[in-house]
Amino acid sequence: MRLLSLLLVLVVGCGVLTPAARADEKFTVRFVDLAGHDGIKLGANVVTPTSPGPHPLIVLPGSWGGGNTQNLLWSTELAKRGMIAVNYATRGAGDSGGTVDFAGPDDVRDVRSVINWALANTDADPARIGLAGISYAGPIMLNAAAADPRIKAVVMTSGLVDIEEMLIRQETRYGLLALGFRVTAAITARTAPDFNTMLDDFFANRNMDELRAWARERSPVTRLDALNRNGTAVYMAHAWNDSVARNGQIMRFYDRLTGPKRLELYPGDHVSPELTGVLTLPNEAFDTLYRWLEVHVAGVRNPADVATPIRLRPRTPDRSGPLETYRSTAEFEAPATRYGLGAPGTALAPGETSAWQSSITADSTTSDAGITMGTSTLEALTGRPPTVWLPGVDRRRALLWQSAPLARATKLRGTVDLHLTVVPNDAVGTVFGYLYAVDGAGTGELINHASFTWTGATPGRARTIDVRFDPMAFDVPAGRRLALVVDAKDLMYLDENTTGETLRFTGPASLDLPSRN
Repeated sequence: MRLLSLLLVLVVGCGVLTPAARADEKFTVRFVDLAGHDGIKLGANVVTPTSPGPHPLIVLPGSWGGGNTQNLLWSTELAKRGMIAVNYATRGAGDSGGTVDFAGPDDVRDVRSVINWALANTDADPARIGLAGISYAGPIMLNAAAADPRIKAVVMTSGLVDIEEMLIRQETRYGLLALGFRVTAAITARTAPDFNTMLDDFFANRNMDELRAWARERSPVTRLDALNRNGTAVYMAHAWNDSVARNGQIMRFYDRLTGPKRLELYPGDHVSPELTGVLTLPNEAFDTLYRWLEVHVAGVRNPADVATPIRLRPRTPDRSGPLETYRSTAEFEAPATRYGLGAPGTALAPGETSAWQSSITADSTTSDAGITMGTSTLEALTGRPPTVWLPGVDRRRALLWQSAPLARATKLRGTVDLHLTVVPNDAVGTVFGYLYAVDGAGTGELINHASFTWTGATPGRARTIDVRFDPMAFDVPAGRRLALVVDAKDLMYLDENTTGETLRFTGPASLDLPSRN
């Protein structure tokens, strides 16, 4: 991010001929030091149209560990559209002072301070204020909009709305993500004691009630009532396989918004769908972002231009699938067909199955979720999902079911639910599920994955567990097989199993698949 920020300064400051910095563009850029709500320095820059004001004001908090130039290049596009853009590095990052607050109350008050400064020192219109940002800026902006009714709109790409769920998914700790925060914070940020304590407790699996409370305090999902009272217009763009904030939390948040709202979903991982837009290259998500601000902040565009509530691009083999639009998440969700899971190794097929027993050893297999912000980013670039060769998955460590070749192409649309019965050895334990589309050579493309940790179980007593996958839009070509793998270890997560222990499962079990042909 720091290298990208330096390149952006050179591009804008030196007048390199790019789509956002032509010789005839009419805007100015100046760098300033602002004061946070408690007086700490916030490194910032202001991009101002040279046309007469007053102008709409867009405030852009920086992303995780980024400086005030992180959003500078595409801020010039806002200025070209007649909006003042104020970029600033959040506290604890870049050339700003203080320590990281991780979307806490200090970050929220800083947004208000930046707005107040802009109203006092530019020709910004106090009746036309919006926020825009990427990733870590998301919860800061939404929390600020909930606290400040002057903010008319928020546009957020790859954002977070539920920090508790980001860290702990279906009771499974997301270890690789937390490690990423720890490593990148050591390089690009200055952390506060509460953040360091939170990470220590997370890895030690202690004081989890306090950790959850820390996360909930910073989660926009706890401020939905205030956002709805304020009528904030919210646009969110997200990746199907976002490995930082899974798309399920974004879709549930979208459902509960009552003001103007729009959701767009694209193939890829965290930040990858909007990356070309950050560089002011053609980008579908950024096209909507600009229009949303023009409608809901500037008031210079017809609301019909952004009237479609949900727009998505499904994951297809050749990346040529058309954009799909829906009026609601309920309309997006396809009817589910129940596939019975007989004894592992038997066919995955619609219908019910009888009882069976099987066991696996808790150890790594070749089936896994990949690397945070790595594996699925390649899909955004190449169109090829993560793959595994199914014959190479160790059957001693995994349960596997596979369907017959599909007679016709199938559109998977919605939420997959996996129902298993486990006979636990301990009160706690973890399972992972992976759904694949498999070609004739046995290579499976990862459609989706999920983790689940049970708690409070009685050892030796069978217990039904319901594993919910995040929503998906994946097109499976005719002739491919569907395959399900269940195992007990994944390097992306911190599981509750002892390596080498035996996990026992029994039937009946089933998989609910939402699809359209």
